[in-house]
Amino acid sequence: MAKNMKAEPVTMVVRGRLAFVNVFQPRPSMNPGGNPKYSVCIMIPKDDPQVKRIRETQAKLLDTEFGPGSHKKPGFKTILRDGAEQEEKYPEFEGHMFMNASSDGKPGLVDKDNNPIISKEDCYSGVDAFVQVNFYTYDNVSKGVSAGLNNIKVLRKLEAFSARQKPEAVAWPEAPDAETTEEADPLG
Repeated sequence: MAKNMKAEPVTMVVRGRLAFVNVFQPRPSMNPGGNPKYSVCIMIPKDDPQVKRIRETQAKLLDTEFGPGSHKKPGFKTILRDGAEQEEKYPEFEGHMFMNASSDGKPGLVDKDNNPIISKEDCYSGVDAFVQVNFYTYDNVSKGVSAGLNNIKVLRKLEAFSARQKPEAVAWPEAPDAETTEEADPLG
């Protein structure tokens, strides 16, 4: 973040289901020469009061940094997006808003009892969690509001999001009856 920014970052705790969890190892940057980042996507139901609170925070930051009414002007990027953008490829995004948060440093990870989390089996895509983020403005190639990732508190371990089908959901072909099928002699 540039030192001459007028808008002070806003720290907030957001609750949602996590997706695209990269909190144990940083993910390589998609930008050439960019630093690897720890990151997470936070999915929030569209009717959750947090959505309004996040929108208000974005608007205040944009208006403070870039002038009154900036949040209504096109061209500024904001952090909160509609899950409809992703639901064709990722059905779990249906009915949700989502935001991404990232950090150069590893975020703090704890369970609901504040015990440190050290295993990927305890923080994965699909868990219900509190995520502490810093909303801040930026003005580089583009202008807008982004979110820095601070800490995560896993509240509940829910079904993992995965593109892999469960074996019981596969349309398996009929297996031959072992008693009536002669096996070929492997020695020929």
